[in-house]
Amino acid sequence: MHPSILLAALPDAERAGYVERRDARERTAYRYYQDVLTGKRTLLNVKSDPPFSKDHEASVYLDPEARATQNAVTGEFAVAPSTGPHAS
Repeated sequence: MHPSILLAALPDAERAGYVERRDARERTAYRYYQDVLTGKRTLLNVKSDPPFSKDHEASVYLDPEARATQNAVTGEFAVAPSTGPHAS
């Protein structure tokens, strides 16, 4: 289904909310792009290490409940094995 058809089928209130959220995403992306062009940010962050320790590697790979969390200060992600029923 074409996105235009889907958007046309939405009620006015939902469409307005979607347009508002989409515009916010576009502004954020545009700002990021401008920061890349001016050298304030890098286009991408190349990582050399996985977001988990070597000790947790097998348990993270085998645990479907393991989730990454982002550090609000550094922006880096870390994964720790869960303590749920799938944890080994």
